[in-house]
Amino acid sequence: MRQKVTSPAPLVNSLAPNPETPDLQLGSSRAPERPGLVFHSGGFPAQEDFPPDGRLDQSGQRKTFFGTLRPHSSRFLLYYAPGWDLNPYFVYELGDGLRIALGEERTRWTYPLANLRGVPVAFRSDRPVVDGAPLKGIQAAVLRCTQSGASFAPEEALTVEEALRAYTFGAAYAAFAESELGALAPGRWADLVVLGEDPFTVDPEALSEIPILATIVGGKVVYER
Repeated sequence: MRQKVTSPAPLVNSLAPNPETPDLQLGSSRAPERPGLVFHSGGFPAQEDFPPDGRLDQSGQRKTFFGTLRPHSSRFLLYYAPGWDLNPYFVYELGDGLRIALGEERTRWTYPLANLRGVPVAFRSDRPVVDGAPLKGIQAAVLRCTQSGASFAPEEALTVEEALRAYTFGAAYAAFAESELGALAPGRWADLVVLGEDPFTVDPEALSEIPILATIVGGKVVYER
């Protein structure tokens, strides 16, 4: 069982203009009847997870979302957070603006992927904030480029296999449904898509253009091209 945090504790120095404001805090819920984690960034709550019994194991939450984390902060949180939840397409669709707003150093800490190897990662759509098509998200996770073609922390890129796993098993794990969803195996729901090309062999820059030939939900064809 992971440790329950019982009091706020600043972890690193501030990224905010006020140097007395911790960049990241990990503490207990402000509501005693709802124990859990509270992450703060620049003095503002960034994420609150409230497991029903105050524990961060499979009886509670399995996902936490984030934006910018210093490398040593993310390593610390690998222990406390049972999983990560994010949309890799933010890098492509919002990346140019983020690079201007954050600067070079903090851009390297934004939406890390490779640095989170070792814990389950769930990719999500985040619609209507950005385009939620999974193939576009996979391409963004692999290329780590913005709309202008600029690199965005390319050292955080994933492989196609890792990105696919985040959209399938990772998402199922975050929903406590990994025994029913997230893989094609006996006893699991037959939810799948039929692709017109192999994502493992196609040019990574063409991943988002792979045609969807069919969509099957619960063993029934619900879309066919």
